[in-house]
Amino acid sequence: MSGQINFSDLPEFHGSYSKEEKEQLELYLWAEGQCLEAYRWYMSQRVGKARFSKALRIGAIILAVLGGLMPFLALATHDAVNSDWGFVALVLAGGCVLADRAFGFSGSWVRMVHAGLTVQCAVIAARSRLLANLAILDKRPDLGQELDVITSTLVATLTQVITDETHEWSEEFKSGLEELRRRGQA
Repeated sequence: MSGQINFSDLPEFHGSYSKEEKEQLELYLWAEGQCLEAYRWYMSQRVGKARFSKALRIGAIILAVLGGLMPFLALATHDAVNSDWGFVALVLAGGCVLADRAFGFSGSWVRMVHAGLTVQCAVIAARSRLLANLAILDKRPDLGQELDVITSTLVATLTQVITDETHEWSEEFKSGLEELRRRGQA
């Protein structure tokens, strides 16, 4: 996927680790794998939503300009072009804006990027802490506890990102439905 930062693989873990430390490293790798899967999902979801959002916004701009120009075209062509088509173009421009707002394309791709970048930052921070702790293993008798903290923090961050993004989506969805309802009654 272009325009996306990819993660490199973690270096191999060399050294003598206790059974508990090996199990906690495996748990960390599982948690990181879940984060990377979520990151890839968020980044893949943003692509289609960004395309729809841009298409609707560009369509709205083109139709609004066209709608505004129709009366001038009618005058310039001595009514060969019916100026009433300007109203149609303006209504379609408004429809594009309403569709974007009601279906949340602009908001959703921004949410996807934000969630993906938050997960990415959490993974980078966790990797930094993990590698720093592994580098000073000889001086750290509490590596197992530190691995537990790193893994717990990573899982908590991922859970919070997913919860926040889902909440934002539901609020945006409700808002879009309410706007459609209001506009339908007007």
